[in-house]
Amino acid sequence: MRSIVRIGLLLFLTLSSTGLFAQFYNGMQMNFGKNRVQYNNRYWKYYRFDRFDVYSYENGTDLSLYVADFVEKELALIERFFDYDIERRMIFLTYNKHSDFRQSNIGLVSEAEEYNIGGTTRIIQNKVFLYFDGDHMNFERQIRAAIAQVLLTEMMYGKGVKDNVRSSTMINLPEWYLEGLISFVSNPWNYELENRVKDGIVSGKYSKFVNLQDDDARYAGHSFWKYVADLYGVSIIPQILYITKINKNAESGFQYVLGSKLKELSIDWSSYYLGMYAATEENAGLPDQGKILKKPNKRRVYQNIKISPDGRMVAYVTNQKGQYKIWIHDEATDKQKRIYKRGTKLDQIHDYSFPELAWHPSSEILGFVTEEKGELKFHIYNLETRQINTRNLLNFEKVLDLSFSPDARKLVFSAVVDGQTDIWVFDIAASTNDQITNDLADDFNPKFINNMDNISFVSNRRRDTLFMENNSENNTTTAFAVYVYDYAGRSPVLQK
Repeated sequence: MRSIVRIGLLLFLTLSSTGLFAQFYNGMQMNFGKNRVQYNNRYWKYYRFDRFDVYSYENGTDLSLYVADFVEKELALIERFFDYDIERRMIFLTYNKHSDFRQSNIGLVSEAEEYNIGGTTRIIQNKVFLYFDGDHMNFERQIRAAIAQVLLTEMMYGKGVKDNVRSSTMINLPEWYLEGLISFVSNPWNYELENRVKDGIVSGKYSKFVNLQDDDARYAGHSFWKYVADLYGVSIIPQILYITKINKNAESGFQYVLGSKLKELSIDWSSYYLGMYAATEENAGLPDQGKILKKPNKRRVYQNIKISPDGRMVAYVTNQKGQYKIWIHDEATDKQKRIYKRGTKLDQIHDYSFPELAWHPSSEILGFVTEEKGELKFHIYNLETRQINTRNLLNFEKVLDLSFSPDARKLVFSAVVDGQTDIWVFDIAASTNDQITNDLADDFNPKFINNMDNISFVSNRRRDTLFMENNSENNTTTAFAVYVYDYAGRSPVLQK
């Protein structure tokens, strides 16, 4: 069933060649908006299956096969959920990492031409643009969301999406409706969702339910569809969608199938969650210590907070529309200093996975990893001299977590290579790498412990034995646990 077709073209995804449109898009010329600077050429290939194609480029073969296997399984499940079969062939373009995706111009398409799923995936008609962030569970959520979006768009609007977008007969659905339903199908209820919904309900942010946008619309919509499914059963959802499509009105679907107006349902939904969270909120207490930042900028995302070993300094990252800055806050003086700034503010899908920070054991040096012009760079900032030394980190696609050894001669980090997220040890002086794990399990948050005799890390692996050579068998589970590796003795058996 599987056949591989190699395309002897450099696909820049600025798509400046009309011949490329014909071959890649079956003669349908697409406008992908503004151009973006390209740091690497892409030699693309694709696997063709019965109902979809999966495209990848250098070092992306394993990732594309992972996509293919997952799509074959999930496509049938999602179609069964909605009681609808997708008619069009789906095309998945898989990027090895987010920065490769950013080099394309997919993130800058105009509003009338693009569909943005959960802030993580771009879809243009039946074409899905995915990227791997090092976490296979996140990657699977992207894929499920993409399938659900393509199905819902075809189901509700028909196959000619581009024409229907401009049609006066198009169904006018609130943002929470589709975004929430896609999230409900693609993302199982978890503590992060619950905390988001709890905050929105208790704070009153979700009071104007119909007018919610972006993340608020997605999380509130997810909880609304969960409420409907819990109360009436998931099989009722396709019926609601069918009536909504026939009458071209969201209100009619709920009223005809459930016998309740949308306004009444939204009141019941809010009361249901408010009653659930009110008791726990009364018992919740605020931290006794004061805030590090008295007036945080609401337009910025604050992340990757790292406290120095001596407790005197706090390093953190801010990200505002893709422009990131690294700051160091002095606890004694209550002042912060910006030490690094990169990126440009753009309305696009933003990458919050870097910079990654790590304090030197002396607390006088901050190490951090960035992704710049398609390359990984390791920086060392000296607090006393305020100088930064930089070197390239070769052979890795992404670094997710890092930590210094107690003697500061080595780094241990979680890194992505060929679609796998494994643990590596980097010798700073020699610039050599030592791979610790080598399988499909996702390994995060490594730390040297017991005076460098052991390395602890978090993983979703099923077995406690490491394979020294690549093992393509899917040895993963949905649950994560802490493992300890015998770094001194090099025993392949992990402690859990």
